[in-house]
Amino acid sequence: MKKLIPLTFTVFFMVVLIAWAIIRIVTHYQFSVGCGQYLKRAATANSITLASSNLDTAIQYLEDHNLTSGQVSIFLKQPKNDITYWYTNLKSAQTELMNMKPDATQLEISNELMKIKESLISTTSSGESLIYPDGIQIYPHNAVLFWMSFISVISGFALLIWLTPKNPMKWIYKYGENTIIVVNRISGETLIVNGEIQDQKKGIKFKSELRGKLSSGEEIKATIGGNSEMICSLFIDNKLQTPEQ
Repeated sequence: MKKLIPLTFTVFFMVVLIAWAIIRIVTHYQFSVGCGQYLKRAATANSITLASSNLDTAIQYLEDHNLTSGQVSIFLKQPKNDITYWYTNLKSAQTELMNMKPDATQLEISNELMKIKESLISTTSSGESLIYPDGIQIYPHNAVLFWMSFISVISGFALLIWLTPKNPMKWIYKYGENTIIVVNRISGETLIVNGEIQDQKKGIKFKSELRGKLSSGEEIKATIGGNSEMICSLFIDNKLQTPEQ
């Protein structure tokens, strides 16, 4: 039963994380293809007809997917994440394009196209970017996806805590007159040969390999890892050794 706990955490963490990633990738692609790219085309169009047709397509996508009202923020409601305001602004731009007179002068057309671009595109020091509420691609499932990512992170930390030894683990090997010690701490692993540190790995890992050498020239290799508990396997010239403790 004890061995099943970390395995359960691992499977749960991976399933939730993979599901979250797939949903985010698919929804971002769908929004980009169905709406975002048409808004960019409308913003960079050189004629009223092109701008109007592309804006119509983008708005139709929003209406088909019920992305016309609401708030994408989960906890703190922010004006920039108000879908209703953003959609209303797009509809106003659509109306202005539809009401353009057929005999409008080139100056009037240029001014209108510039106005549409300013409504759709934000220009900053880092370049131009499309204006839309952050997270609209996954609306109305923002809260669900937030909790999925939160649960996956918590599961990952729980798995890490479970697999991390609370106290340093130590394996002592006797080989002739030599004493070899392998130490596993939360900060990393250390190989000590006859009181001398010969190898050390920093950081948290699920599997680590340490290497050293005896004064006789014999090669030492120690591997530390495991699924439900940490295990050390030490080889001297490819021969497995048995620890004293």
